Amino acid sequence: MPRDARSGVTVEYDKSLQIGPYLARLTITGETAPALGPEWLTRRFAQFICDDPACVDEEDVALSLASAGGTWPRPGRAKNRTLKAVNEGFGSWRVFRDDIDAALTPSIFVIEGEVAPSGLAVDACLQMLLWLAMTDPACAPGIMVHAATTVHDGDAYLFFGPAGAGKSTLVSHSPGQIALCDDLSVLTRDEDGAWQAWPSPFWDWEGQFDGAQTTRPYPVRGIVSLEQGPATRLTPSAPDKALTHLMEHVYAYDSFIQGSNRTFELVADLLDKTRRRGDVGVLHLAQGDDPYQAFEPDYSRAVFALRRPGT
Repeated sequence: MPRDARSGVTVEYDKSLQIGPYLARLTITGETAPALGPEWLTRRFAQFICDDPACVDEEDVALSLASAGGTWPRPGRAKNRTLKAVNEGFGSWRVFRDDIDAALTPSIFVIEGEVAPSGLAVDACLQMLLWLAMTDPACAPGIMVHAATTVHDGDAYLFFGPAGAGKSTLVSHSPGQIALCDDLSVLTRDEDGAWQAWPSPFWDWEGQFDGAQTTRPYPVRGIVSLEQGPATRLTPSAPDKALTHLMEHVYAYDSFIQGSNRTFELVADLLDKTRRRGDVGVLHLAQGDDPYQAFEPDYSRAVFALRRPGT
């Protein structure tokens, strides 16, 4: 990778980030570039910065990266377009990609190493650490899904599907909703077993990053595969088909077998809980239609409202 025209300019970024219920320490030093500079870092993570002094030294995960130009991948390292983790023994792992060369200590959720001056590399390392925390029994259980997530009438809806299915367009043009994410959504299960969707910093890099100006989670009400169609309708999916289909869009690493098994269990629970209170299926969406018109009304809440004392 050639050096950027801004070579010689350095970036120094050291912040605690609150992403869902997880606290992350993000430290970036070294060479900057248009895709990894103070402006980008501020814009990408501004709403997730935790300024509480109690956050210091209390992070669940820690990412410390030195950004550098030069030739990538580094000499002696094989080319790899996807992030790969290799067990080097004694609790140490190596993670690498064409733009990443770093050491991973899974037991304490720490990555330290060198990356090309690219925000994509920062995202990839941070996502791996968060996933390891999500699948660890000592941390809040959670998953990350390649999906657009919006909020409608106080509930979260996940729309997943192949590139070109219309996820980002739906986020941009659906009426009246808050957009939590358009690429990699963050979901966690609380102490009562209920699933919630959180604002995510991992938005589509090919589009315009426009994170939701909210910090609170929203209960998951619908999970649907998005397809374009001549008429808007929702087709419910059988449990086994829904599980297989959604797993194709869930973030996981086969290198960590225990974590991958845990993710599978969590996805099954997410679909089961969502089906009980909402909708799981395929949404056939006609261009220009309101996507929420296809979802069933929440009759349990309607009946409860009718039966409230004094009404």
